[in-house]
Amino acid sequence: MNWRDEIIQAFVPQVSPLTLVADPDSLLSDEEILSTLKARGFEVLKYTDPITFRYEYESKYVPAWEEGQSLELIVVVEGERLENLPFDLLASGRELSFSLAKLFPKLSYPLVSAMRNQLDQLYSAYVYYYGSELGERETAEFILKHVFHLDLGLIKTPENLLAHLIDKHYNMISFPQELDRLVTRQLQGNSAFSAWPLERIVSNREEFFRFLQEKWQQSVEAVVQGEEKAEMFARLRMYWDNLFLEGLLEPVQIPADSKVPEWMAAGVVQDPKREFEAKFHHLAVKVESLCDEAATYKDWQRLAFYWAELKYVFYQGVAGQLGERIAALTGKLDEKFTSWLGQRFGSLAFLPYTQAVMQHHIPNYLAHNEKGKIALVVVDGLALDQWLVIKNYLKAKRNWLFEERATFAWIPTLTSVCRQALFSGRLPLYFQDSINTTAKEEKQWQNFWDERRRVLYLKGLGSSWDADLKQLDSEAEVLGLVVKTVDEIMHGMKLGTRGMHQQIQLWLEGGYLLNLIDWLLKHQYAVYLTSDHGNIEATGTGRLTDGTLAESRGLRARIYQHKELLERAREDNLFWPGAGLPQNYHVLIAKGRTAFAPQGEKVISHGGITLEEVLVPFVKIGEE
Repeated sequence: MNWRDEIIQAFVPQVSPLTLVADPDSLLSDEEILSTLKARGFEVLKYTDPITFRYEYESKYVPAWEEGQSLELIVVVEGERLENLPFDLLASGRELSFSLAKLFPKLSYPLVSAMRNQLDQLYSAYVYYYGSELGERETAEFILKHVFHLDLGLIKTPENLLAHLIDKHYNMISFPQELDRLVTRQLQGNSAFSAWPLERIVSNREEFFRFLQEKWQQSVEAVVQGEEKAEMFARLRMYWDNLFLEGLLEPVQIPADSKVPEWMAAGVVQDPKREFEAKFHHLAVKVESLCDEAATYKDWQRLAFYWAELKYVFYQGVAGQLGERIAALTGKLDEKFTSWLGQRFGSLAFLPYTQAVMQHHIPNYLAHNEKGKIALVVVDGLALDQWLVIKNYLKAKRNWLFEERATFAWIPTLTSVCRQALFSGRLPLYFQDSINTTAKEEKQWQNFWDERRRVLYLKGLGSSWDADLKQLDSEAEVLGLVVKTVDEIMHGMKLGTRGMHQQIQLWLEGGYLLNLIDWLLKHQYAVYLTSDHGNIEATGTGRLTDGTLAESRGLRARIYQHKELLERAREDNLFWPGAGLPQNYHVLIAKGRTAFAPQGEKVISHGGITLEEVLVPFVKIGEE
């Protein structure tokens, strides 16, 4: 039994058509719980805004019950009490309550709450704990020992510490802040680490790999000059290939006539062609393995970055026969991701905004995490592999830190749907009157933020820095900025993905984005960069002969007001079920990597459900 079982066992079909749940820790937002509840025939509806809730409740669920349908609804309140629910619900609904405090009554609640990514491991350890209630420090020590299997007493040498930090940051294991502080305090008592910036590298992944890069550079230079043998790194050689092949560390340039030990080869530049092929094949194996194992949204987020890195490497190098490997992996990814989306996409909207899993979570995420000035830069149409083009350019120009994650775009991956969700912080269901336009984005962005805050929204940016600079206002507390250039490149692109990378590089060299981020950081903004959707290279299979039936006719998605009209035009393309969309918004997705374009025509477009279209970058950019 795991912690999910304790919750799921309370939901037995045909007990009550309406169940009301107090859920202060968003436990019912768990991906697996939502999937299980759906399989048992339950629907879940969050009670947030009373007006929008009442509309959906009265338009969908009440008529179904009146018609005698055995529909079972769970209404979730993200608080400890249900008393704010409407009286008619309280009078007829069964009431339940779940919380982390009830699941882990003997542990410190703040620390348990910070362990959302490791609840499974924590529960597995906790069920065997029979002692008394633990305070905050005791809880921290319990978690370190039993969840992360970390004995600080064994970390006595630089090799010990590097091994721990590589394992932690390579596997993207995040500790609660209190645990990081505890580890740091303990390590600071060891003179062996007196010169190490422990407060930065223990907790911050980007800072650690920057520190490790510097240490590696120094070590390689010393080995080349015959000053040392890099013993510390030699004892950790098992880690090095992955770090360099996956782009976490950059190989060091050495003189052509220099010699280094064989184990150091992955971390120095010697044979560019061999290094390109080694990196490509390593990433390809990694992608294939992760694709076989992917089961959760976190798996797909991680896989999306590996796939983006693989595509970036592929299009930066001399591909040769490697294109066949890319094509095979593409087919496998598309099949697996499409299947997973069909089962799990609907549950993603209900996940806590604290993880920013979906783009409509982003405004709440920003409001929760940033107390000062905020700038959200939306690069329209930017895919993850194209973000890597931008990132590598910026890294070469500035000593900035990048805190990267991937977030799910809404489906269909169309600008009017995705950008409105992004700026409003709401599901598309709630802006059905404007779902086919971006005209209301400014108002939606302003409405989200407290009216006491000075908010600025600008779109159509990216062509002329001098002209756009005049529109910026450093007194604004919240900026929403839409950069149009990548989307314009995409819609005019005839040279495929490689051409996209090249054109984005040319735009970057003009200095616009660099100037923009410089200005934002200079004026003390917390800078975040994201996209509304990605894009793919697709092949036309001919235009649909649906006449004027479609409300919207994109190259990868077509929208119909009535499902009957969609079915008439469907052929062998994909009907998207419409999670989170208005009832009269029916989506037809072009199958695979095809487009509703003339037969054989190559286009760069969006609207569909491939990994590149759906998983987009969400990055915080900051100074060291």
